[in-house]
Amino acid sequence: MTACSRSYSRILLYSLTLVLHVSNKVVIDARHNEISENPDIKAYYPLRNRFFTGWIVFLHMVYSGIGLICESLKIKHSSNEEYELPKYLKRFRDFLFSVFIWPSTWVVFLVFWVLYYYNRHLVCPLFVDKLVSSNSNHIMHTFILPFALLELVLYTYNQDGVWLYPIFKVMYGTVYFPMIPITVYIVILTAYYAQWSDKKKPELDDTKLSLFPDSTEITKSE
Repeated sequence: MTACSRSYSRILLYSLTLVLHVSNKVVIDARHNEISENPDIKAYYPLRNRFFTGWIVFLHMVYSGIGLICESLKIKHSSNEEYELPKYLKRFRDFLFSVFIWPSTWVVFLVFWVLYYYNRHLVCPLFVDKLVSSNSNHIMHTFILPFALLELVLYTYNQDGVWLYPIFKVMYGTVYFPMIPITVYIVILTAYYAQWSDKKKPELDDTKLSLFPDSTEITKSE
């Protein structure tokens, strides 16, 4: 597989990431416009940029943007075998992935879904569904993991010229390679929809677990 082919694969991954997150934000903003008068949403929406998930999604978008620049430069100078990316750009991308993207993605994915499976009220009160749909939720809390895993595989190969596992070498360049993150995503979705379906979860008062003032208090303050 040529260097250009590898660059095109990463460009596809970065482009998909940006499209998903940008379109997801547009959808959430559109839903907000329809329910902006809801008292709970009024309290929740202004705090959206303070949630850790929002920071990680933003970093994924920044990383994808930098990745597009790097891979575009590689393709542009593909005729020059001695070409190397600017050191500051390469170091920043490597630093961003190894220090922030990789570890924080696992934190968001594991902490959110473990608590959600136990009792969703602890991290995602019911009223949030009015703003964030199930699909939007998965884009922010599920898709980030397959992205990080696939990027680690491509990152290692581009950096060291070796695959993490020999099977990746066999599958790369075939239709089966993109099936890896797709399979992971399907497994996660299956686990999500089958979550403790036969086990009764503790019933908790959604209002008591809310981080926001009671709806009547908001109305009075207005």
